[in-house]
Amino acid sequence: MAKERDNQMRRQVISMVLFMMLALLCLAGCLQQQNPAMTPFIGSWHGTYSYGTNISRHVPANITFYANGSYHAVVPLVDDAGTWSVSGSVLTKTMNGGSTVQYSVSFSQNGTRLLLSSQPTNEQWNLTKT
Repeated sequence: MAKERDNQMRRQVISMVLFMMLALLCLAGCLQQQNPAMTPFIGSWHGTYSYGTNISRHVPANITFYANGSYHAVVPLVDDAGTWSVSGSVLTKTMNGGSTVQYSVSFSQNGTRLLLSSQPTNEQWNLTKT
């Protein structure tokens, strides 16, 4: 009798844990969909990156924006990751080390080309969606 009660209790606990995991997964998906401004950015982009006073010098660049608000960028000698968000025509990128940069955003009409420009840091990303 006690063994049957223990088994029933275990099944209930397992059911509750699975229910909670499903609820958290659903909540995470709902939260990600709350900012439709992020949708055009999600995916992989490649192109060029330039910075500093010599904005005419470009190096190859790749960046991937994920729906969960994280990103991963690679330019020569730099492998960068962190979080990102969009508000209006401003994309904010925060590196895992804590450095934050805000970029003005310009999309081509069909959404396959992206230009990110930051005046304070003289950075520019000129990208094509892959």
